[in-house]
Parts: sequence; C-alpha cells; structure tokens
Amino acid sequence: MGILNFWTRIKQYGALRVIPQTGAESSQITPAIIDGPALAHNVFESLRHKANRSVVTQFNYAEVGQKVIEWLDKLALHGYEIQGIFFDGALPDHKKQTRNERMQASIDKLVKSRKAHDVANKSTPGYHSDELNASLVADGDLPAWAPPPFLVPAVVEALFSSRYAKCTWVVKGEADEYCAAAATKVWQNGSPATVFTNDSDLIIFDLHGAYVRISMIKELKFHETEELKVAEVLEFEPAVMARGLDSLLPMAYLMQDRNVSFEQAFSLATSNRAKLAGYQEFEARYLARRTVPYLEDLIYCRRTGEYLPQLDARIMEPIFQAQDYKPASPSQAEGMTPAHDTTSPAGVVGGQEKVQLHLYLPTLFEDPAKGSAWRVGEFSRRTAEVLILNSVSVPAVSLLEYRRSGSIVHPAEIWKISKSEVEEQLTDCLSILRAYLQDEARLQGVSRWRLSVMKLGLQDLAGQGKALPSIESVKAVLSREPLSTWGMILLSAVFQAQFYSLRMLKQVLQHEKQLGKKWEDGGLLDDLPGIAEFFGGGEEVSRGEWEGLVEEFLPREKAEEPVAPVVAAPVKPSRGGERTGATKSNPFAALEEMEE
Repeated sequence: MGILNFWTRIKQYGALRVIPQTGAESSQITPAIIDGPALAHNVFESLRHKANRSVVTQFNYAEVGQKVIEWLDKLALHGYEIQGIFFDGALPDHKKQTRNERMQASIDKLVKSRKAHDVANKSTPGYHSDELNASLVADGDLPAWAPPPFLVPAVVEALFSSRYAKCTWVVKGEADEYCAAAATKVWQNGSPATVFTNDSDLIIFDLHGAYVRISMIKELKFHETEELKVAEVLEFEPAVMARGLDSLLPMAYLMQDRNVSFEQAFSLATSNRAKLAGYQEFEARYLARRTVPYLEDLIYCRRTGEYLPQLDARIMEPIFQAQDYKPASPSQAEGMTPAHDTTSPAGVVGGQEKVQLHLYLPTLFEDPAKGSAWRVGEFSRRTAEVLILNSVSVPAVSLLEYRRSGSIVHPAEIWKISKSEVEEQLTDCLSILRAYLQDEARLQGVSRWRLSVMKLGLQDLAGQGKALPSIESVKAVLSREPLSTWGMILLSAVFQAQFYSLRMLKQVLQHEKQLGKKWEDGGLLDDLPGIAEFFGGGEEVSRGEWEGLVEEFLPREKAEEPVAPVVAAPVKPSRGGERTGATKSNPFAALEEMEE
C-alpha cells in the first residue's frame, strides 16, 4: 500500500510508554498481534553489520529465527500475550507493480555492489577482479544489500517449530490486513489489543470502532539493568487521533499529497467522504471488517484440525491463484481483459479463455555480470509449476516465473501440459534425485542432502556447457567457509537455487497429498531439511572429509574447465515445462570420458 513520507508526518502523534517487566505469569495481560514479516526484517536489520559479513560467510538463518523467538519471549515478560503472528501468503493484484519495483531495486543493489568491488579492486594493489574486496566487506562500505533470500520462510519455520506455532499464520492476503482484523476481533471479545508492526499504514485502518494501539517494532527497546528491566514502546491510538471521526482514512487519503500535513488533512477531512474523488476505492483497501470472516474461517479450521497450507508465500501464492479461478461463462469471457494484461488473472486467446498465474523468485546474491543462478534447478521447479498448472481446468493456462535476467526482472512463461506428461516429468525428476541420494547413502542427514544438492547443481551447470568450479570453491560452500571470490558467490547462489527448487517441489507434492492426490515416490522429498537446518548443517563432516568427497566426482585437473553436456538436450513438450533425459547416477561421467 504505502503513503509516501506518511511516517515522518505522523510520528509526532505517537506516545512513548515505559512498561516494567511483570513476568510471564502476570495478571495484567495485553493481547499482542504481530506483523510477522516486519518482525523478521527488523531482527535482520538489528544484525545487519554482522549479516553483511554473513553474505560472504553464508547466512545463519537459525540465528535470526532464534532472535525472533527471544524477542517474543521478552515481550511476554512485559505483560503481553502473543495471540497472533501473521505472514503474507499472497499479495493482491494492485501490488504487482510494487513487487516488480522491489525486485528491480534488489537487482540494482547487486549491480552497485559489483561496481563498488571493481572500483575498489582497481585501486588496491594485489587484488584480482574476481576477488571480493575484504576492506569493503569488513568496513560495511558496501551498498545496503537485500535481506537473505529465504529470511521470512526461515522465520516461519522457526515459529512453527516453537511454542508460538498455534498462533502463527500464513494467510491468503497481506499480513497487515489480518493484523487489523485480529485486533478488531480481540476488541469484540472485550480486550484492547496492541499491534506490533513497522507498517505505518496499520494506523489508518478502519477498525470498525475497535480500540487498538499500534506500536512500531523498530522503535521498541528493551532496557535491562540490575535494578530495572523495562520495555520502551512508541504507541499510536488511532481512535484518539481521529478526534471523533470514524477513522483516520479521510486524513490518510488527503495525505497522499506529500505536502499535506496531518493537521491540514484533519481540517480538510469531511464526514461526507463520497465527495472525495477516488476515496471509496482507497477506503476499500483498509477495511478490517472485510477480512474478519476469513480470519474466523482460519481459526475454525485450525481448531477442528482441517488442513491449512503451511507453505512458503512464494509457493502458496500461485496455488491460491489456481484455487480462486472460476471458469467464466461464454458471456463473461466476451468481456474479459486481453491476455497480455498481466494485472488480470484471466484473458482470452483466440476466443478461448486464458488464465495466468504468477510466481516471484527471490533475488539471490550473485554476480550480476553472469547469468541468473535460477537457471539451475529448473527441472525441479518446472515440475512443481506444471503440477500447480494442472489443477486449473482450462487448457490455456500458464505461469509467469519472475526472476533476474541480466540487470532487469524478466518473467519466463511456463505452460500447462497433459496429466500423462506431468506424471512422466515427475517420475524422471524423482528418479534422478533418488539416484543421487543412493550414491550418498554413506552420509547421514543434512550432509547427504547438501552433497546431493551440490551435485545436482553442478550437473545443471555442466549440462549448460558451463565451466565447473574449483574443488576449493565447492568445498568452501559445503563446509560454510568464508567466500572470497565472485566465483564462490555464484556457486553459493547455484547451491541456494537448487535447494529451493527442490523445496518448491516438496511443498507442492505435500500440498497435493493433503488434497488426496498421491504421486508415486512423492514422499522422497519429505526429509529434505528446512532452510535453517540445510544451510547451517553438515558439521558432522570435517573440512578434510568434504575435500575428499568432492574430489571423488570433480577431478582436480578438470575443475574450472568447460565440459561437454552430461545430460541430453532439454526436450520441450508442446505447451509445458522443460524436461530432461538425465538418468546417470554419476553426472560427471563425461569428465572421465574426456580423460580417456
């Protein structure tokens, strides 16, 4: 949503409150509603200096998850009862432009970071162009990098594995509207709630007469000394700020003009809102009562044990889009928007209805001068995507997968294929994965998955005719050593892309199973580790052991040389995802053949 410079114009109307630590058993309890993404990003920002270094030391997702839980625990000790933690599960159509702009901004930061290194290396004797400039990383002089790509889903996983699992929700919409709805529902039950967020838009929601406090997470401070333990919060009371009006919405609408102050907007606001051109459309985005019934449905489903998807938002979103599709009647189809209008989920192609789903991949930290690391793992992702597409009844349905291409955001379009082709593609994909896992049966748990994922990623690189990385680079990523070159950064991104592609397929298969659709070998991915465990695990294998394992499949003398493709050229079904004929358990057999 967002009103430009809104926070700077209303910050002065907040009140600073000091709350003593009362203990978890206090009788004075204030219900607390948490904006989950805001909390996750706030904790990341509090660790930013350390996190910047973690880009080259491979990010510690487990630490952020633990810090989030510690933050919630501290809040509980100051008299708050955590009643809901909400995370986005899908964003509305009007946010597509905003999302594309944010993705582009992340890519721009990548380009700026690379240029900063190039400039620094030219002026620093002894540096090679591929090296990360240590002084830039250590001094924090790099442009602000985007948060790690899997930050929010890692925090969600941590919460679902904690005592806060029952009050954690991934919702079909934006977190802020469900926070507002939850606060309204708490008030209906007789208690004023406090919503913790960093989104000042929550201050202006029409809460339908509910008394709610809004606190900014970024302004919250915990002070602990031997004598005193207190929390300092900056709170806003929308009902008080409205001074008798039903809500702050008329003022907020007028404050879309960045030159209008809150006091000026209040003077201009009128109870006859219909006179404000475009006001009704603006108001519709901020009505908490609109979301309350959906929240009540979620609460009912959890209480009765009905299935509620616990998927990553990026995966849940196209699934929700597919579920929401309703076939249009012939008369409705005539009035549909053209198919090229991607702001609409449906259009018409050659007189036939077309549906278009959208999936946004996170921007990985990688070398923007190279191709996107998301070229790796495509077979697993395409399999997940055609499974989603196959749930939509019309034949003309496609999915746009948004990712970096060069220095811009570019969507790749994936088309629906027949059920038999989906089955064949899934069988091929799982058989390849099973072969890798069987090859690494000597390893246990996370280490087995880390090595298998690395080998899958390297197979994709080899299949594209790319140079394979050095043994040192592979060992550094697997053993979570500091990454010192852009080549290592690229390999780390490849590793992340391959893992997340498998995670997508795992979650889609688990979702299908919950809906009664069981696929042969569909449980093969069930023990794929979570984000924090995967990127933080493998400690049972020593640095020397990793080197020996890598040398078994990546001969030292052939590393960093282009190799012949080790898989057949991709076969593209007439309308669907890419397929490959790879069946070898050792994808690097081509290297051995070259030596002969």
